Amino acid sequence: NDLLHWTAAEDAIVGRPGSFDPGYCEAGAPPVRLADGNYFTTYDTIIGSQRHGWAAGWVVLNGSNPREVLQRGGEPLVEPTRPWELQTPPQWNWTQA
Repeated sequence: NDLLHWTAAEDAIVGRPGSFDPGYCEAGAPPVRLADGNYFTTYDTIIGSQRHGWAAGWVVLNGSNPREVLQRGGEPLVEPTRPWELQTPPQWNWTQA
């Protein structure tokens, strides 16, 4: 219930059909507690069919209920654009760091 003590595994960040992150999403960097008590974090996602590979998204989670998404980016923070990032297979394009 506080990002340290979990009682059951649940998805806090899920894909959004019609967005850059329509399907699979996974944890990115560790969450950072904001001045207002909420959490900012990033996540990795397989980007939609018009793009290639993985991208990083961002999300703000409720500090008292981290399963509640308060804000979420509509475009990726980072996505592959360079030839070496667009290599095959696309699953090699990681954004965690």
